[in-house]
Amino acid sequence: MKKVSILLLLFVLIFSGCKQTNSNEDIFSITQNSLTYKVISSPEDSDFNVKKTLIITNNKSKKEIQKIHFTDNEWFTEKPLYLVDITFDGNLDIIVPYQRAAGGAYFQGYIWDDEVCQYICSDYFQELPNVALDEHNKTLLSHKTADKITTYGIHKYSESKKDFIITHSLYWEPQDDENYMIVTENKYNDKGEQEKVKKFTVSASDTISIDKTNPQMLEYYEKNSLWDLDSNKWEETLYNSSY
Repeated sequence: MKKVSILLLLFVLIFSGCKQTNSNEDIFSITQNSLTYKVISSPEDSDFNVKKTLIITNNKSKKEIQKIHFTDNEWFTEKPLYLVDITFDGNLDIIVPYQRAAGGAYFQGYIWDDEVCQYICSDYFQELPNVALDEHNKTLLSHKTADKITTYGIHKYSESKKDFIITHSLYWEPQDDENYMIVTENKYNDKGEQEKVKKFTVSASDTISIDKTNPQMLEYYEKNSLWDLDSNKWEETLYNSSY
């Protein structure tokens, strides 16, 4: 009798353990504008930081409207997703931490599409390092320094392309002797095609920094100018704002 009881107890414990590992784990949920966004961790996850799924449900109809799987993401923020209007059209979009690499943190952006009533992943957005929102000019800002090259970019959403395009870029890299920096500024038209190029050489402060007191650089640091590189707008990134 004791043997039967022990065998039954072992069976129950094993069965309960198997049942527990086969259940999804809810790790985050938020409700906004009649939609509920729930992130779950799948049972087959071997690493908590790898595979997650976002389920979006309409609160009125109680119907699931979209499911998004994340497989290659690094979860380096306090929350697994944030609702932000990155296209400045009045609709909340989804940003999700994607990857951290040398000189930059990257996010995936899912843009709300009124035509299909779903979120569409922006391939362009996830290529932007240290992206920040410039709400005044309704543009996205990106910047990073890596391998002795410093880059800045200004981007906007294109209704015709249903994605972002670049409007201006600025970068500098050391010359061969590293005492000078080659500065290149590009301007692009509404199709994202390069339209104007400005290139010049200035002295360097060190191997990665430019001498911003040089007369040729003053326009890039001027307050309220297009670039205004000393402005906090470049540092108010999605990554810094996600904590």
